[in-house]
Amino acid sequence: MIYRVVPPKRMWDSWFYEWQGKIHMYYSETCGEEWDSVGHAVSDDFIYWDLRPSFSVKGGVLGEWNHASAKTGMVIRHDNKFYMLIGSTRRLLNILIIVLFLYCRRRLVSGEE
Repeated sequence: MIYRVVPPKRMWDSWFYEWQGKIHMYYSETCGEEWDSVGHAVSDDFIYWDLRPSFSVKGGVLGEWNHASAKTGMVIRHDNKFYMLIGSTRRLLNILIIVLFLYCRRRLVSGEE
């Protein structure tokens, strides 16, 4: 895979979702010290990427899930809707995301709808 963000942005963890023959890559992104946005790029071949707009995942007030840095994420599809799950530096939320991931994975593997 060949992908580089445009400076001054930096990228960290990435996750992928294939939809209608296109590969969607999402990744943690920052211009500073905190991972405060998610980048998005689309490819047909993992070599050439079309950059899509980034979106902020930070900005909540103290005590809300998004008041601190974001962590890794994932995209799932359920009932023809897409959901993005993003962890934060808040411990309880990370535990809930892991539980949801394991539940979704079990349903996908077993073929449940």
